[in-house]
Formats: sequence, C-alpha cells, structure tokens
Amino acid sequence: MYMIDLPPPFPSPAEIKLHVKGALANGVTVGEIKEILLHATVYCGIPAGLDAFKAAHEVLVKEGALAAKPGE
Repeated sequence: MYMIDLPPPFPSPAEIKLHVKGALANGVTVGEIKEILLHATVYCGIPAGLDAFKAAHEVLVKEGALAAKPGE
C-alpha cells in the first residue's frame, strides 16, 4: 500500500497502474486503494489525484476487481 501513495507528487499513470496491480496481487482491497489515493490527493492536488484515480480505475476494471461502467 505504501508504494501507491509515494512519491509525492503522484508518479506517472503507468507507475500508478503498476503499483495498483501489485497491491491487488498482495491482497489490498479496492476500498483500501481508494483510501490511499484519496489521502495522497490532499497532498498532491486534485488534478494529479484525478489522473491517479483514472489510472487505478483502468487497472481495477482490467483485473476484474471492479465492474466496468455501462458504455465502456
């Protein structure tokens, strides 16, 4: 979980995706990932936080941890 949150500001979307995939593989829940990203957003800013959430969402859907939104 620690690697998702660091280093501030958020790493590139590709790095976020890598760390989210690793976190899932190590048993971190979707809720915990969301909490980590929300916490980091406070320090890194809304634009960076939104990019991180988008990157994480792509991985979570691809890995089957979240259902895709209708139309995706």
